[in-house]
Amino acid sequence: MEINTLDDFIKYMPENLNTVIEKARYLYLELGKRSFFDPNAKYMFWALDGVNLDHVEYHNPNIVICSALNRQYAKLLKMVGISCEIQRDEGPFETFHDSLVFYDENGVEHVTDFSYDLKNIQGGCKTGYFGTRTIDEDLLREIDISLGYISREVGYVDEHWYLVRDAIATDKIRLQDKVKILLSALEKCVDLQKCGENESAVLHEKFFKYCLGSMRNVEFYDMKKGTLPPELGFIVTGDGNKIKYLLDRNSKRYIEEKQIKIEGESR
Repeated sequence: MEINTLDDFIKYMPENLNTVIEKARYLYLELGKRSFFDPNAKYMFWALDGVNLDHVEYHNPNIVICSALNRQYAKLLKMVGISCEIQRDEGPFETFHDSLVFYDENGVEHVTDFSYDLKNIQGGCKTGYFGTRTIDEDLLREIDISLGYISREVGYVDEHWYLVRDAIATDKIRLQDKVKILLSALEKCVDLQKCGENESAVLHEKFFKYCLGSMRNVEFYDMKKGTLPPELGFIVTGDGNKIKYLLDRNSKRYIEEKQIKIEGESR
């Protein structure tokens, strides 16, 4: 379905959604599929010069920061009669972090946080920040099945990650080969082109941490040089080499950029 305005989310909302949680979940998932954090945002807070990023209207694609995204979500919830409010936590150096609370028919407060869930939604994974302490997991699974987010047979994508983790849990596979296996495995189970740049990067990092356990020799990073877009990548150190991978902005895949032999280190 084509979503170009907030009204379109309501237009295409299934008619069989009866409860507040069902409606809030539908909007959470559909907005999350189409929203991408601006990779430049973390570098902008010290040079905003009056630019207001809080009230960016919805666009397709929807490039935002947490405050704008939560305001869009709040608008959607209010459009279907759901009471909600945005909570802001102030951080150091004038930074902040926004989350949103909505209230169900019984007045129960449910906390949501898009900041950490966009990668999960776009990766078909189980969300971790939608009413985590207040909504039963089995209920949420049934809602996700009814919405078509997952199927009853397959479930969430990350429920199958253990197969990859167990397959590479051997010293017989070199680290650099494990990395190639992980990159290939994630590409097969997630449509990375539907992810944002930042979402693909953090989804890869989450997948690597789960499957490798220790990240001592794999370092994910992002850095900005001048006016160029931020560079998203990771470095693998081991097997006598240091290998650098960069995120391709079109495919949202990591591509090996260069390999440097480490002097004095044996394989």
